[in-house]
Parts: sequence; C-alpha cells; structure tokens
Amino acid sequence: MRSAGPAVLLAMLTILALAGCLATRGSDDPESGAFPPALRPLALPLHHLAIATGNYLNTDQQLDRRLFSGKAPAGPASSDLRITWYGHATARIEIAGLSVLTDPVLDTPVDLASPLPHAFHKPLLSESSLPRIDAVLISHGDYDHLHMPSLRAIARRFPQATIILPEGLGHYGREAGFTRVGALELGQNAMLGSLAVTALPAIHATKRNLLGIPDGKAFSWEIRSRDRRVLFIGDTGYGSVFTEIGRQRGPYDLVLVPIGASEPDYLVREEHASPEEAVRIAEDLRARHAIGIHWGSFALAPETRSGPARRFVAAGRDRIDALVLPLGRPTAID
Repeated sequence: MRSAGPAVLLAMLTILALAGCLATRGSDDPESGAFPPALRPLALPLHHLAIATGNYLNTDQQLDRRLFSGKAPAGPASSDLRITWYGHATARIEIAGLSVLTDPVLDTPVDLASPLPHAFHKPLLSESSLPRIDAVLISHGDYDHLHMPSLRAIARRFPQATIILPEGLGHYGREAGFTRVGALELGQNAMLGSLAVTALPAIHATKRNLLGIPDGKAFSWEIRSRDRRVLFIGDTGYGSVFTEIGRQRGPYDLVLVPIGASEPDYLVREEHASPEEAVRIAEDLRARHAIGIHWGSFALAPETRSGPARRFVAAGRDRIDALVLPLGRPTAID
C-alpha cells in the first residue's frame, strides 16, 4: 500500500507549485497567504488518501522519551484530579470520585464500518483491562474519536455507564448498547453525580466518511466539580472563541488540548491547531496546566511522531505549564 506514497506526494507538490507562496503558522493575520480555496478540493482528497494508505507512516516513528522527563504537575497521591493518557484523544479523567473516559479507542478486532488510521502503536486498553468507567465523553464523530467497537466493549463491561455526545450523534451511543445516553446541544449541560458536564464550542466538525465531508458537530466538554474545572478538547482549530470561554468560564485547572495532525497547515489549519496555537488556546482559557493530546498514535499528517510534542513543550516554556504524559501512567494534578 505504501507504493502509493510517491504519487501522492508528487501530486501534492504539483498543487503546491500552482498555489504559490503560503503563509506560515507564525503569521499574525490568519488570512494572509491562505491556501487558494479553489485548490483545496483537489488537495484534501490527496491528504486523506495519504492517511488511508499509510503514507505518513514513512515519517520518523521514534518516540522521544526525553519529553516525559520534565516536571509533572505533581499533586498528592490523594489528589481529587488524576489524568491517565492512553494515546490520541483517549484519556481517563478521575475527578470527584468519578471516572470519565474521553474519545475511547481500545484494542478491538478490525471493523470495516468503523475504520481507524494506520497506528504507531497498539491501543493500550482492551475490554478486559478497562479500569472502572462511569461515563464516556465523545467530542465528535470522526472514526478515530467515535470508535464503535470500543464503545460496544465499554457498554458490555459497564452497562450502567453514561455516554455524552454532541447533538445528532446520540444514536451511536444507543447502537453501541448504552442505556444512559446524553446528546447535548451547544451550551447544554448534564449532571454526572456531582459533576456538571457542559457542551462548549470547538472549531471542528464531524466527518464520519472517507471523503472528509462535514456531516455532524464537534464540541469541547467542560467537566466541573465543586472545586475543579477541566476542559477536554478532542479536536479543534484556533480561534477567538477560546478567549471568550476563558473570560466567561475560566480559569481552568486543566485543559486537554490537541497538538497533532496540524500539517499540512495550508490544508488543515482551520480545524487542527498547531502545537504553538494549542499553547495559545491554553493561555486564552486561563489554564493552570495544559496536557497535549492527539499526537503520536495515528499517522495522520506529514510530521514526525514526536514532533508535535516537542513543539508544544517548547512553545509553552516560560509561558504556561505545557506538558505531555507517558502512555498509561496516572498523573495527579495539583
């Protein structure tokens, strides 16, 4: 399948030559030098083809473990907020005595109706190894975020668990076997015990098809207890909406923010923030800690496996507590 790689790259280079000079992410004007709209319909299918054929697996697959040697937000072992990152946008948030799993992707048999991109590593979780799960949050309906085999496994293992999704995606929760399903509209909230979960904006969309055509909504999820505020963002571009959220609802103890799959920026910048923009999002939200997710698991972009994490940590230095976590290690948040 990788033999398609050179042809894909040649086609993309041809489109780039036609497009002329393109702006970088460092531009203060998000519109300056934007990729010509007339050419995006030609280039986007090639980008999706490169993902589907595994062409982006040809990049450096080494995981830079030095990224995990920095200072973690060391809370006490008895902290009421703990995070475990399992790869991509899958994280377990332990807060106020409850266990919330985000955008779960488990080690399950291949399902052609719910395909996943080519992966750098095997999913850490399986149905038999799942920790206790009280609720599942789904940010949007892309296959690598709303993975039906994983949802079915969780519903079998924890039949009393609640699943919360954006409005319009609730039927996926019911089809997976959940009996407690919340499909929220923007601004609505649901109670999970003492936790309030609120649907907030994300600059993204569901594209539950192989052509990348928008066909549903995407949200960020705020999780609020009496003493803690957490924001989970599964996928997003950068925008002023995060300044508004930070002003109206911040500050946040923790933000889980996507940092990967932001290349080629001229094609995906509208819906995938760069690592540097992820730091700006965390600053706009007035977050005490920011953990980078959505990197190093799937070959979704022409970037090295550890590249997004290096850029995120570097961009956050002397600005905000921006860090990445090792896979599978619970981390207490102060």
